[in-house]
Amino acid sequence: MNDQGKSGKSQVSFHYGKALLKLSQTYVSLFEAVLEAVQNSIDSGAKHVGIVINRKERSITISDNGEGVSKAHFEEALSSVCDSVKERGKLGQFGLGLISPLGKCERFTFTSCARRGKEGYQEWTFDTDTVACQAKMVQIPFRTRALAFRPAGSTSGRAPQGTRFVDWRTRVVIHNYVVDREVSRIQSAEALKEAILEKYSIAMRRSDVAVSVRIINADGTQETAAGKAKKFSGKKLPDVTIGEKDAGNTIFRLYLARKGTFGYRGKVLIGEAGNDYRFAFGVFAKGATDFLSADVIELFKSGVFEGEILTSNAKLHENRKTFVRNDAYVGFCTVIEEWFIEHGKKHMKEVKEERQGQRIQDLSLRSLKNVESLLNSDAFKGLRKDTIESFKLGNVGAGHAAPDDDKVVGMQDNPSISVSATGKTRDTNGGGGHDNAEPDAEKPAHAPFTVAGPKGQHRTVVKGGSRGLQFDHVANRSDGPLWVIEPTHGTLLFNVE
Repeated sequence: MNDQGKSGKSQVSFHYGKALLKLSQTYVSLFEAVLEAVQNSIDSGAKHVGIVINRKERSITISDNGEGVSKAHFEEALSSVCDSVKERGKLGQFGLGLISPLGKCERFTFTSCARRGKEGYQEWTFDTDTVACQAKMVQIPFRTRALAFRPAGSTSGRAPQGTRFVDWRTRVVIHNYVVDREVSRIQSAEALKEAILEKYSIAMRRSDVAVSVRIINADGTQETAAGKAKKFSGKKLPDVTIGEKDAGNTIFRLYLARKGTFGYRGKVLIGEAGNDYRFAFGVFAKGATDFLSADVIELFKSGVFEGEILTSNAKLHENRKTFVRNDAYVGFCTVIEEWFIEHGKKHMKEVKEERQGQRIQDLSLRSLKNVESLLNSDAFKGLRKDTIESFKLGNVGAGHAAPDDDKVVGMQDNPSISVSATGKTRDTNGGGGHDNAEPDAEKPAHAPFTVAGPKGQHRTVVKGGSRGLQFDHVANRSDGPLWVIEPTHGTLLFNVE
C-alpha cells in the first residue's frame, strides 16, 4: 500500500491547570508577586497602596484606593493571560502578574469594585490545588461582597443594612503562603518599600502615589515603612541620545549624585523608552558581564551617578530583570560602553579614589576600635593620660552639646567616623551612640576616637575639652616616614604610599 502524498494535522494539547501553575513560576518568589500586585494598583490610578504582611498567620494583604476593576474587565484579564490587556504606558505588559501568587500559597483572593460601576464588590478565589486539578478548562469562582467604599478619614454617609464600609477599591489577600524561606522571604518593610520606589518611581512621581508597608512578626512585634518616590536631586548632566543600528536610540538622563555622609548613594535605573517600569543597573549588569567592561559596571554601581538609561529597541524580558538577549540587547550594551568612553571615563578616577579611601577608612576603623579598647584598659591608663591629654584641641560632632562660641576654633578639613566606647560607629545624625536630642553639656570624660576619610561628618574643632585621637591618611613620599603625629589636633597621620 502506498501512503505517499497523504497529509494531516496532529493536535497539541496540555493540562490547563498545571500550565497555569507553570506560568505563575515566572515570578519565583512572593516578593515578586507582591511587587506585581503593587504595579497593578499603580496602574489603576491609586494614590495610596498599603501592604500588610502577617508572618504569624502567613498572610499578605495589598490594598489600594484606585479606580477598581469591573467584573467584565477582570474576566477579560483572566481570558488574556500572557497577553496583557493594558494600554501602552501602563507598567504591566505580560499579563502574568494576576496569577503570580499561584503555587506560593494555599489560596489568594482578588476583591474589587469599579469606581463608576454599579455591580458592587466582586471577589474571586484562586485555590492552588483546585486550579492544578482542572485539566481542560480553569474556572475561578467568584461571589458578591456586601461592601461599600468610603475614603479613609471620611465619616459621611450610612452603609445599607448588612453592608460594611471599606477605604479600598481593590484588595489582594494571599492566604497561608508557603513556609519555604527562599520563596517567602521578604527581608524587611524598608527593603520592600525601597524596591517599590525603585521599580515604579516614574509612575509614582507622576501620580503622587504613596506606599506604606507594615510587617507583623511571629512574636507580635511590628515594623513599618512608608514613603513616596523622590525626584533626582543631583547636578543635571546634559541629556545624551546615541543611535545604533540594532538598539535604536539609547537615552542617557543622568545626574551627578550628591555626596552624603557615607559617600555617594546615587542609583542608575534601566528601562524601555515609553514604559515606566525601571530596574537597577546593578541587576542589569549581572547578566551583561559578557558585553560590559568591569570599569563601566563599577562606575554605574558606584553611586556617583543617578538617573536613567532608556532603550528604544531592546525589549524587557518577562522576568523584568534584564532584556531579551538579541542584537538589540548587544547594541544597547555597546552604546553604554560608547557613552562611558565619551562622557563617563573622566569620572572613573574619582570613583577609584573614593573606593580606596573608603577601604582605608574601614580598615583603620577596625584598628582604632582595638586601640581605644587598649587605652581604656587599666594597663594603658598611663599611656592614655600622657598621650590624649597632651593634645591641644578637641572635637565634637552631631549629637553633642553645642560648644560655646569662644571655644570653637573651626571645622575639620575632612569628614570622619567616630568610634563609641561600645565599639559602635556613629553617623552625623547621632545614630548608634547618641539620642536625637543634644545634651545640655558635654561630658567631662568625652574623648572621641575618629577615622578621617570619605565617609562621616565634619566635626567641630574646640578648645578646652573633647580631646581624642584621630587616624588620617596622606600620600607622602614612598621613602618618607610611615606615620607622623600631629600633636595640636591629636591626629596620627599614616603614609599611604
